[in-house]
Amino acid sequence: MVYEVNVQEVIITIASVVCYRYKGVPCADSLNKEVTLLCTEISTSQVPQALLLEADPSEHNIRQYMRDAWCYVVKAESQIVAACVVGSKNVPCVEIFNVSVLPAFQQQGIGTKLLKYVLAGLVEKQAIRVELSTGAFGYQLTYYQRLGFRVGSVVKDHFVRHYAEPIIEDGIQHKDALRLYINLGDSDGV
Repeated sequence: MVYEVNVQEVIITIASVVCYRYKGVPCADSLNKEVTLLCTEISTSQVPQALLLEADPSEHNIRQYMRDAWCYVVKAESQIVAACVVGSKNVPCVEIFNVSVLPAFQQQGIGTKLLKYVLAGLVEKQAIRVELSTGAFGYQLTYYQRLGFRVGSVVKDHFVRHYAEPIIEDGIQHKDALRLYINLGDSDGV
């Protein structure tokens, strides 16, 4: 897949946002309200940790990977509703550490649009390969595969070794992590 967008900022308009208060902050104020969302890159200090905890329950891990990271977000008005954190240490190979979307904004394509924006931005930063870790099952795996990511390896007991509390999804404990990758600029994403 070849990702090309103007990465200065991207505007997304969605027509249906559920009325929801997240951690006391109102999101959209009515059903079926058209909301304009802005994709942009910001400093790591501006990303709310509560949002990152939606995708990664470890505050310690978040603090570790926020060092030397690039942060991309989607904003609805002034509120950050989605974020993607990318480790920038080893360009041309970079790693996505966190992709999270506020619950009220999930299942509307916002995370997908954000990740496409991020991949295009990484091409401009001279990244050639993007890697990430995810659970061996669940919606996250299919989310990444739909965008062209492929399985590179399995890391046995990753979630058992790196998280103090078990991570349970659909009644099953995550133990192993899959290492996924995508090569940017290739026509088939491989």
